[in-house]
Amino acid sequence: MRSLQSALEESARQGVPQAQYNLLFLVYSRWVAGEQVTEQEVADALAKVQIGTFRGQLAFKMGYIYSLLREHVLQVTDGPTLEGYRLAAGYGNADAAYRYVVGVLQHRSEQVAADPELRRYLKKLVNTLSGRSSQLMALRGVLWKTGFFEGTPQARAYYGQLYKRVSELMGARAAGNQGAAARSVTKVDRDAERLIQVQHLISATITVDYEFVCQQ
Repeated sequence: MRSLQSALEESARQGVPQAQYNLLFLVYSRWVAGEQVTEQEVADALAKVQIGTFRGQLAFKMGYIYSLLREHVLQVTDGPTLEGYRLAAGYGNADAAYRYVVGVLQHRSEQVAADPELRRYLKKLVNTLSGRSSQLMALRGVLWKTGFFEGTPQARAYYGQLYKRVSELMGARAAGNQGAAARSVTKVDRDAERLIQVQHLISATITVDYEFVCQQ
C-alpha cells in the first residue's frame, strides 16, 4: 500500500489527473470506513489536486470528494470547497449541486441578493438536476415557495428574513429552548422550519455519500 501511494504521489505531482483522483480517493475511502485520518493527511492530499483540470466523469467524482473532505474533515466551506461542488454539479452530480446551492445561500447571501446571474445559475442547477435528488427537489420546493427565484426586491427581502429566522430557531434549539423553537405560527416560521429540515439532509450518512460516488 505504501509503495502504491508513493507511486500515486509522484504521478500526482506530475499533474496526472487520474493519479490525483486515486490518491485523494485512498484518503477518502479510509475516512468513510471510519479509519483515523488526520487533517494534515487530508490537507496534503488536497494540495496535490489541481481541481480546475478535471473533466467528465473524473470531474463528476473528484469535485465531489474534494469538497466533502474540505467541508467535513477540514471544516471549511470556502471558495475552493464551493468550486469543487460546482464543478461536479456541472457534470450532473445532483448531490454536489445540492451542497453547492446550500453552501452559496449560506455563505454568500449578499452576493446572491445582488447578483441576478448567480441567482439564474442556481435556479438552472436546481431545476435541471432536482429530478435526480430528493434533497435538491425539497430545496427547490422551499426556494420556489419562498419566492427566492422571483428575483424581486420583495422576494430577496423575504429570503433575508427567512435565514434570520432559521438562525433564531436553530439557536433556540441549541440552547435547549424547544418551546420557543416550536412556536412556528407565521409564514416565515413555517418556511424556516422546512428549510431547517432540508438543510439537515446535507449531513446525511457518509456511507450513502461513499456509495453514491462508487456507483457513478
